[in-house]
Amino acid sequence: PFGVWLRKKPAAVPHPPGLVAAYSFEALGGGVLNAVDPTTPGKPVDGPKPAPGRVGGGAGLSGENGFTFPGVGHFSRSD
Repeated sequence: PFGVWLRKKPAAVPHPPGLVAAYSFEALGGGVLNAVDPTTPGKPVDGPKPAPGRVGGGAGLSGENGFTFPGVGHFSRSD
């Protein structure tokens, strides 16, 4: 049962319709990859530091630093 499913599952799960962004925080360098649309990466502001994430890498935020997501949406501390 599980072995059969595992052999038949797709290599990658397709993104749901209408999804505009899916960011990976594995590397924070010059931006964070948007897997849905590589032309709209997230951009670090004031040097967020790499930190362990729930799954893979994450970003340690101080409250003064963060990310912008041009072309995707505007988010503030209170969101």
